[in-house]
Amino acid sequence: MRLPLLCQALLLLEAVAHGGSLSALRTIVRGSCPAAEAVVVSLRQALPGAKVITTEVVDETAKGVQVDDLGESYRVSVAGMERVFADGARHCDERARAAAVFIAVTLELFAPEAPGARPSPPALSASPPPPEEPLLLREHWTVDLEAGGQIALAPVRDLPVAAGGALRWAIGKRQVSLVLGVSGPHRVLLPLAEGQAQLLRVPIDFDFRGGIRRGRWEAAGELGLALTVLSAEGQGLPMNTSANWVAVGLRASLLGRLWLAPRIAVMAAVEALFSQTRDLALDSTVIGTVPPLWLGALLGLVVRIH
Repeated sequence: MRLPLLCQALLLLEAVAHGGSLSALRTIVRGSCPAAEAVVVSLRQALPGAKVITTEVVDETAKGVQVDDLGESYRVSVAGMERVFADGARHCDERARAAAVFIAVTLELFAPEAPGARPSPPALSASPPPPEEPLLLREHWTVDLEAGGQIALAPVRDLPVAAGGALRWAIGKRQVSLVLGVSGPHRVLLPLAEGQAQLLRVPIDFDFRGGIRRGRWEAAGELGLALTVLSAEGQGLPMNTSANWVAVGLRASLLGRLWLAPRIAVMAAVEALFSQTRDLALDSTVIGTVPPLWLGALLGLVVRIH
């Protein structure tokens, strides 16, 4: 449920008018929407007389403030009161403002009042509040681990489909990330003019990812540098030899993710990898070349670990 803008404005004016009675407000924000930084800024605007302190320690006996990201909704708890707001579109900044208004008004209306005295804020903690600290990395950034199965093939050559695994790490803010990926090993038999060669590929890529998210659905594109470790071993040749090298190239990918929970998603991706080609020679005679273009597809699971 969203508060109407006019209602938010009136409640915010009421909270500002009485906000000077607060001295310190211990705040716990769990999840990424709203972000802790946005909640802190909104609370300082709603309660200009309060010192807003963020902490990671969840004290069930304290009457502080807690905001929890529940995916398509979010929960705000303060002074023994709790409310769940629905927001399937995940408007994170609006969530922070609505949470701050609800917190300010709840503290004003439900704080204990002594006879003949001005209402005082609820007890926030039995111990003195810790010194204010910079917001932690996890409040701004996310770290995702992506793992799954992958297939790869070279469309310009009549090669069988190679299967392997893929492991990727993505660290980013909002919908922009830096990605490190390792996939393979992909084993294929490469036909040569004489005999064949067993080709082993292990691509390693470093990418920039940008995307959009609507509710549980996320779409993104990647572009980056690829280093492919290759090993070729001759079979059925007059003199079987082997060679190892690293090919430099470019990688482009399109991917989609469906978030099943705040930290769990399924992922599907397709990619194209362009790399340096190489001639395979025997006694100075070229008997084959390594394909420069490889296409791949990945299906796996995403775990948000930070």
